[in-house]
Amino acid sequence: MSTASVEPLFTVKETGDGTPFLYLEHRGEASPGFPSSVVLRLRDGTTLEEARELSKLMASRIVRLSITA
Repeated sequence: MSTASVEPLFTVKETGDGTPFLYLEHRGEASPGFPSSVVLRLRDGTTLEEARELSKLMASRIVRLSITA
């Protein structure tokens, strides 16, 4: 079992029909085995403004993200 870790960067994007989602990338180099990006789907009815607020909150509170596989 190995663990990959990154400093996350959260971005709000929209699908073709305008549904917002969070796109997780990373700052700098990622540990080997970390995916280049991760999509976080939000509950139906989440507005673009709510997605932006969530992204800002996550960015202000999450300093590292680790995945163990």
